[in-house]
Amino acid sequence: MQSVWKYSVSLVDSFKLALPKDSEILSLQTQCGLPYVWALVTLGNEKETRKFRLAGTGNLIEENIKKFIGTFQLDGELVFHLFEIE
Repeated sequence: MQSVWKYSVSLVDSFKLALPKDSEILSLQTQCGLPYVWALVTLGNEKETRKFRLAGTGNLIEENIKKFIGTFQLDGELVFHLFEIE
């Protein structure tokens, strides 16, 4: 059985999320001015830790990128890009 779950995105360069194994990140958006990712999860799967990198436009990314997740804006001025990293 599957369900869509919401996870908050930390406004730091690198962070981890504990997601059920084989989760698929569907979307990155802001809600009430805060960034979140929505993931399709399989209920009952054990959790795994996944690593993410949040980078502002023009910032260097030194980590190995696995996947681009999406881009969001805060206050119409700051633009961030979220990547899953190895």
